[in-house]
Amino acid sequence: MSNPDRYREAINRTSVWEHDHTILNSGLHSYDKAHMERLAGYFNEYALVMSGVKDVLRERRARVVVGMPNGMPDLLRPMVYRPDFLTVQATKVASRKFDVMYTDVPVVRSAETICVIEDVVTTGGTPAAMADTLLAINPDIELHLLTILQRGELDPAHLARFASFTALAVDLRPAWDKQDCPNEECREAA
Repeated sequence: MSNPDRYREAINRTSVWEHDHTILNSGLHSYDKAHMERLAGYFNEYALVMSGVKDVLRERRARVVVGMPNGMPDLLRPMVYRPDFLTVQATKVASRKFDVMYTDVPVVRSAETICVIEDVVTTGGTPAAMADTLLAINPDIELHLLTILQRGELDPAHLARFASFTALAVDLRPAWDKQDCPNEECREAA
């Protein structure tokens, strides 16, 4: 795999970062949120990042991929039409709860290796919930986690579900629990 700094620099050349108070999917508060779906609007940067995704999938020998709902299905759309990868569609039904499309359940049941792809990972809790969904369908699959951008310190308990974890780019940004958030309104509400 290429130098992770190359991917981080490519991402930072785009307008994916929003600098305003936000609550991340992890529940943590931050002043930096990455909107990776915006990456598709930057041809060269998108092509570079997606070539990195394909390289990791080949290294992991993962023919079946699951793009995490929200940002990844749009970024993976060009791969849906590639004969060398099967893309499983999943939907978010609640916070950290997912379903696999019924037409894709047989693919998960017969897969030996699946790569879960997330656009941005902070703690790893959301991909871990997807792993639980996939393992409930096929407890014998080998799961790998690939993220385009790691923005926080991952919880080892979340990573334990995966045979490997790969971040194309690492750009750690501050994030806080509600009671520790520097935003005064958050602290008052806590």
